[in-house]
Amino acid sequence: IRISAFNAQFERLILSRFFPELAEESLLEPSRFRCTQVEAYHLGFSGTLDDCLHQADLPAAKQENGRALIQKFCMPQPKNRKVRRWRAKDAPEDWAQFTEYCKTDVYVECMLHDYCNRVMGELDEPDWEMYALDQEINDRGLPVDLDLVYKAEQAREDEKPLLVEWLREFTGLENPGSRAQFLGWWNENQPELKVENLRKETVAAMLENLPAGNIYRDAILTYQQVARTSNSKWATIKKSASLADEWGWVRGCFQMRGASRTGRWAGRRLQPQNLATPTKGIDVDESIALIKAGIVNITDNVMDQLASSVRGAICAPPGKQLVVADWSSIEARLAAWVTDCQLMLKVFKKDLDIYQSLAVSIFGKPYDQITKAERNHAKPAALGCQYMLSGYGLMKYAK
Repeated sequence: IRISAFNAQFERLILSRFFPELAEESLLEPSRFRCTQVEAYHLGFSGTLDDCLHQADLPAAKQENGRALIQKFCMPQPKNRKVRRWRAKDAPEDWAQFTEYCKTDVYVECMLHDYCNRVMGELDEPDWEMYALDQEINDRGLPVDLDLVYKAEQAREDEKPLLVEWLREFTGLENPGSRAQFLGWWNENQPELKVENLRKETVAAMLENLPAGNIYRDAILTYQQVARTSNSKWATIKKSASLADEWGWVRGCFQMRGASRTGRWAGRRLQPQNLATPTKGIDVDESIALIKAGIVNITDNVMDQLASSVRGAICAPPGKQLVVADWSSIEARLAAWVTDCQLMLKVFKKDLDIYQSLAVSIFGKPYDQITKAERNHAKPAALGCQYMLSGYGLMKYAK
């Protein structure tokens, strides 16, 4: 028997939780499941079940209050509510709507499954073997150092209010961490340095025109610390981690075929494919040791120190080792092979770095004089052109 569902991981884990005898008899192995979400993503669709139905031009046929019913019957209510857990007997009319919602959900999932199989045929067995492996990886999870996570998150909670308060007093803004509010304030107070956005590269250009000690320079640097999203990962890890042998594990961090149209895996929860690159000058091992010792002031920028250390949260349990493997320039190699681009293929045949080779053209320097920073500048341009970056996009990147 094959069990099919949209985001089948949910069904598999729920069944394993409430029918452990089935799991013990290996009747709920990932290999028995077929995920309609993976099938839909294989066609280039993305998002939720409703999103995929809409993209396939299929009727969603879902109740508008479906989400509210899920929250009512499937989640504990706040402590100040009279009813902490809604049961069928507590709200029979809502329960009747909820059961109809569940039936409709199954109906539209079947409809999407049939559509995918009609359009592209059933996925090959190797695809489902890959899915089973994906599920095994997600079930195992990523090991995390909870001692570091708790102390880093506490440091963030202590530091951020101080930064927000200073920025609020200086700018007069109600929410100085708001991108829109701060951008408006900046352009009003610094019309000669007016900008369209507050992206990292834009701010870097702004800082070049502001000398050290300038109060507006301090303001933009403080805003960067407040708005730095990479530090929110500490809270995400703390919220997501489950305990095992006094160590933490964060599961469900990858979505098979989640990167729309490219077929790549997408990151979920702590987004392990998008961890902040440590700031130059910060010794990450030293920084982690100091955070665990309760010391977070080795630089003037505490948020920078915390963000630079977030990679250290993923850490092997005592007595174990993390083995890291990666394919060298895999996207560029495949693009060169599929398109038969002789220029790129010659670079690989000479065993040269493709991004460093592009940097030679961009910066007009010999190959062996290209710096790591210059190579990193060339990489997004090379990959962007492979994935249909427009001429306008390339011009914006060059600027």
